[in-house]
Amino acid sequence: MEKRRRPRQQRRLSCELRIDGKRHTGILRDVSEVGLYVQTRAKVAPGGELELVFAPERERPEVRVVARVARLDRLTAHFATSGTGGLGLEVIEAGSGLGALLAGAGFATAAPAPVGEAASLHPFRVKLTALSGGRTQTIALRAPSVQGARSRALTRAGAGWKVSEVCEG
Repeated sequence: MEKRRRPRQQRRLSCELRIDGKRHTGILRDVSEVGLYVQTRAKVAPGGELELVFAPERERPEVRVVARVARLDRLTAHFATSGTGGLGLEVIEAGSGLGALLAGAGFATAAPAPVGEAASLHPFRVKLTALSGGRTQTIALRAPSVQGARSRALTRAGAGWKVSEVCEG
C-alpha cells in the first residue's frame, strides 16, 4: 500500500547537504512536491533540519532547500560495502529554484507545494510511548491535522513507538 502523500519521480542528481555548518555529499534519488530522498553517509537524527544545495545546471539556477529529516535509512554493517543509507526529507522552505527542479522531474506544477501549504500547518506536541520498556518522548512538529501530526511523529520516531497523546499548540 502506497503511504506517500504525493507521487515521487526517480531522479539522480548530485547535491550538497549542509548540516550544523558541515558539508556532506549526497545524491538525490527521488523527488516529490513535498519530499526528497537523498542517498548519503551523513548522519542526522529524525526531526533534524538541514540545507540541500543543488549546483546550477544549464538554465536552472542554484537551488537551496531547507528540509527536515522524516526518515533515516541506515545500513547494517553487513550491507555497508554495497552502498550507503539515506535520508527521507520533508521540504520546509524552498526558493523558486525548486520549481525548476520539479518541472525537470516531470511535475506539472512550477511551485513546490510545501511553500503554499505552510500557512495551513498547525503546531502540535505528540507524546509517544515505546512499545517495550515504557520510555516516552515528546515531538514538537507542524502538521495540517491531528492525524497528520500522529503520522509525522511516528515517522520521525521510527519503529517501536505508539502515540499516547496529541496536543495542539
